[in-house]
Amino acid sequence: MGLTESLRLSGVHILVVDDNRDARDILATLLQYHGALVTAAASADAALRWFRHVKPDLIVSDLAMPKKDGAALIREIRKLKRERGGAVPALAISGYDEQFLRQNVLNAGFQEYLVKPVDIRTLCTTIEHLLVNNPDNK
Repeated sequence: MGLTESLRLSGVHILVVDDNRDARDILATLLQYHGALVTAAASADAALRWFRHVKPDLIVSDLAMPKKDGAALIREIRKLKRERGGAVPALAISGYDEQFLRQNVLNAGFQEYLVKPVDIRTLCTTIEHLLVNNPDNK
């Protein structure tokens, strides 16, 4: 990626949620390399605790997590008032690529869904698209 592409995420605060430490660390590192400010959470509950205090610009969450999955996380966030972050753009990532799952994920409240392994160009482009099309940014 060129310098221009790296600057696209400059200053964007992203909450990354994934129970797999390696996946979470790699995703956070890649996003930071491309200019994002990243907060990482190891579970949906940890993300919700953090979310009570700070509203990120975007959420990237794995779907398959123990206890509370990514869909349950986004449903809880969507219950919040807009000013408390209830409308924050959200991207789901998963190792499963089934059309039925994709539709359920979008119905739960995510705006986009990508399949692991996620190509960094696709990830950055998708994030940029979500941020540009977020009504709160207009």
